[in-house]
Amino acid sequence: MATTHDLHRPENNASALWRFAPATGYDTPAQPASEKVKTGLSALWKRVWRGNSQVTVDQENSECPPLAAEILTEVLPEHHYEAAAASLKSYLNHWLHEANPDSLMQAVIGPPGSGVQEIVARWGQQVSARLLLPPDQERLFDPPSDDWQAAARDEEGVLVIPELERFYLRHSDGLDLMRQLAEWLWVSPRRVVVGCDSWAWAYLSKAVKIDAVFSTPIALESLDGDALWTWFRPRPRGRYLVRTAWNGEVVYPVQLEEGAGSANSGAEDKDPPYKGAHLFQKLAAMSRGIPDVALALWRKCLGEGKPEDIQEGRKSGAPLTPIRVLSPESLVLPSIPAGVSTREAIILHTLLLHAGLPLSILSRVVPPCIGRHRDAGRIARRRPG
Repeated sequence: MATTHDLHRPENNASALWRFAPATGYDTPAQPASEKVKTGLSALWKRVWRGNSQVTVDQENSECPPLAAEILTEVLPEHHYEAAAASLKSYLNHWLHEANPDSLMQAVIGPPGSGVQEIVARWGQQVSARLLLPPDQERLFDPPSDDWQAAARDEEGVLVIPELERFYLRHSDGLDLMRQLAEWLWVSPRRVVVGCDSWAWAYLSKAVKIDAVFSTPIALESLDGDALWTWFRPRPRGRYLVRTAWNGEVVYPVQLEEGAGSANSGAEDKDPPYKGAHLFQKLAAMSRGIPDVALALWRKCLGEGKPEDIQEGRKSGAPLTPIRVLSPESLVLPSIPAGVSTREAIILHTLLLHAGLPLSILSRVVPPCIGRHRDAGRIARRRPG
């Protein structure tokens, strides 16, 4: 991970951002060293001087209102699913064609926001595999039917299950299908690749020993600050000048022409060194290197440029779209309030284990004394997505 503040990006191949490795070695980006010092000094300063530091943050935000939707559409990067699926194809290529692999079962897991389900589904399409989609969740309370077995056995070749977490419910009647599926996987003669939320995988490893069926799971590596800088670079659909809101430091230089300086071009070495290392390391740490979380934070950070940016554009003799990046510390992020009740904690944990649930299912999965409580509906309505 880069630690300096003045770097040339050595990587100009966007697909190289998305790498897979055994999940046992998964690591999250650390806070910049200077940020740790800053946090300690900030706490000390608040004890000595009890002024309202929020004033500076509010002023910064008011000077840089949110970008218009059409500009956001142009400057935000595309989702990573297709490029990551291509990387997964390369990673699994040897296993896919090996005559006698150590295991016919491969799991791809990741935390919420990693997009592993979409990545695995697209990989399955790329290799012309058979996709096994989850049943309607209401049916998971009933005895499992044989529909899925017919779908799994009617073809040779690779079977792909992109959303393994949708094949169970944490309920006395909600694990029958998963147990039946695990038993079939034990004796299946075909290669099988599953995608699964890491929270669900941890639960299923205890509940039905699903981890014993598969080889060591693999995961998409977390993104560090350098990777985020490359991924977030504005697509060259116009002239953009991206600066930090607090000191005007250039984060991305002006895009001169279509293809100039893009992540897929060879023109990147013509750009000056970037000086946003601390900013992107901070975003990487806040998002834990999870792609969709980092993208959501970046979206919230982008604001309109300041008047001096517009004047600079006029001097350049060409249309210029100025963008200012708000400090990540200025973002208001969702958080669990202090003093959360036991019933709220159970509901939140249930939502995590299932990658979200509709209220009609949630009320049947949590214990009755909690499911009838108004907290179940309130928390379910508050969950993202």
